[in-house]
Order: sequence, then C-alpha cells, then structure tokens
Amino acid sequence: MVINALPYIAVLLAMSLLIKPYAEKCPTIGVKQFYLNGARQINYRFMLIILAYIIYIVFSIFRKIEFSGEFNIGGTDAAGYADYFAGAVAPYLEYIKITPMEKGFTTINWILRQFTSSYIFNLLFWHTLTFVLTIKFFQYLKFDKYSIFAGLLILTNLISQFNTLRMSIGIAIGLIVLINLGKKKWLKALTLIIIAITIHNSGVILIPVWIVCLLIDKWNQFPIRKLVIYIGLGIIVSIFAIKIVTIIFASSPKYEFYLGEKSSVAWGTDIAVFAIFVLSILKYREMIEINPFNKILILTLPVCLICIPLQYEISIIYRMTMYFMPVLFALIPSLFKCYSKVRYSVSSIGIKVVLYGYMVFRTYSFFIEEGKYIGLPYVSILF
Repeated sequence: MVINALPYIAVLLAMSLLIKPYAEKCPTIGVKQFYLNGARQINYRFMLIILAYIIYIVFSIFRKIEFSGEFNIGGTDAAGYADYFAGAVAPYLEYIKITPMEKGFTTINWILRQFTSSYIFNLLFWHTLTFVLTIKFFQYLKFDKYSIFAGLLILTNLISQFNTLRMSIGIAIGLIVLINLGKKKWLKALTLIIIAITIHNSGVILIPVWIVCLLIDKWNQFPIRKLVIYIGLGIIVSIFAIKIVTIIFASSPKYEFYLGEKSSVAWGTDIAVFAIFVLSILKYREMIEINPFNKILILTLPVCLICIPLQYEISIIYRMTMYFMPVLFALIPSLFKCYSKVRYSVSSIGIKVVLYGYMVFRTYSFFIEEGKYIGLPYVSILF
C-alpha cells in the first residue's frame, strides 16, 4: 500500500513545497489586482503556484475511470460520476429527476455536458475550481518552517476529490465561507453556504458555523463562556433532531441504508478538534496576534462537536466533521509559534512533539487507510 501511495505522496509534497513561499508572504492575487498591476504582480511565488496547478491538473484529470465488471477503476464513486456525466444528454428537467445527486452539482454537470462529451473537461472544471478556492484559503494563513505537514494535509482535500468529488468541492467552498465570515460579509457567506449545500448536502454544517460567528461578532474579547453555551445548545438541538434526520434519511433510497450503521462516531477527529481548540484557547491572544484570521478558525472548530449525537444513529454524518479538518490543520502552525517562545519548557516541548506526531500520523493514515478509496494504485490506472 505504501508503494501504491507514493505517486500521491510525491505530488502533494511537491505542491506543498511550491505553495509554501506563497503562503508565507500571503500576497493577494486577484483579477482586479492583476488588471491594475499587470506584469509587476507576476513574481516567482505566483509562478510556483502556476507550476503547482499544472502538476495537480495533469495528475488529476488523466486517469482511467470506468466500470470493470463488479469493480470500478479510479475510485469507489469516480466511475459513477463519469457515468452520470455521460447520461447528461437527456433534457434538463428529466435529467435532474433521474440523477440522485444534489441539484447544484447536477445542473453544472448538465450544462458542461451540452458543450462537450469528454469527461476530462468536466474534471478540469471541478479540479480547477477546488484548487483555486483552496489556494485562496492559503492566502489567509500564516505559514513558516513548521508548516510543510500542515499545508500538505490541507491539500489532501484535493486528492480526496478523486473520489468524493462533491464532498471536496463543498469543503473548498466552506473555506471561502470562513474567509467571508472573517471579513464580516454575512450575506455573501450565507449565499456560499447555500451553494455548498446544493453541491453536497453535508454543507448544512456550515449553517451553525455562520450562526456562531454572527452571534459572537460583537465581542472583541474572546467570549469563551458564550461559545461554550452556544455549542452546548447546538449539541442539545442535534440530539432532538435525531428523529427528524432519521425520518428524512428513511424517506430517501439514496441514504436509507446508512440508518443501519450506528455508533460510527469519528472520535479521532473529535478528540483532535477538542485538543487543538483547548490549546488555541490557552494561547488565544497570541494566536490572534500571529494572525487575526485565527479568531474565525478557533470559533469554527468546536462546532464540529455538534455532529457527535447524530453520528450515533447515522454513520454518514461523520462526513460533516471533514469540513473542520482544514481548519484544524490551519491552526497548528500558529500553535507551534506560540509554544516555541518558551524553548526549554517541558510542557511546550511535549505539546510540540504531540502536534508533530499528530500531523505525521494524519499524513500516514490518509495515504495508507483513506487512500484506498481514492483509486490506489495510481500508476496502473493512469491513461
């Protein structure tokens, strides 16, 4: 399995190294800035991003994806997406009725299919969108020498897109929601949340994120008591919502079989979220001094815990916790800076060792355990 994962590891490592100089300086590269500044904006960091994009796109879209007997090649869901795209020749109203996917994703696929029958162009569109949104998120982070693993782990969402296409797009949109929450653009953030839900319905977890950030916005100091109260109320609401969610799932052939898989709580994610949240709280002022955007990331993180009661009854709910993984990884570099100020403190050394160990473990588990769902081995299915 390690050998099979090597191409994925190599590509993500290369992308991390190429993106790192860009993330460290956090330049703003947009259409308006490019129009105003012209070629002066094209520095070596921008060129490294372009190179990272080329590597990723070549690696991601030229893959063999097809049904082969009882198996599919390229990922457990990837062949299904290709099959639904090929069937998008039907009239639109008929197509959205027969396609068991969210209407936003289905609509865009149908539009793309009217222009081309090549699935490569469909993959090009979605992978480019996810890459651009992810890089936009990097602009708001403060990375340094501690960041190579954190950056790589955030980029694993791109590789996850090889299989969980809609999910990864929803997560990428969720990252832009956080950016807009940080800018207090509440309406734009809410609009993006609705778009994310139409791509993958797990995006509903972004609604409590929006509510928490909106409620706490008026406090300049960190309102730990208020946040604990809001998260506690959210957990209570999720407990009472179990029956309603179960009825919704039971009425859908697409999700009905998930009802029999209980007690599938993502404890690893929840424990990591809680630990990073506590460490961030203990160094809250320093975290905000390092990067003001950390405030939104810290406020967002404990919302993940709201998913716990629902996961006991419906295993698929664990997917909502995946929206918080990039947030968790994004906070780790700032935590390293905070706990590096006291070099010879036993507690600081211990925390840094645990953080390093966690990132190494997450990297290993992604490629060895989760990687099997993204179409490993890669080399045998290329072209």
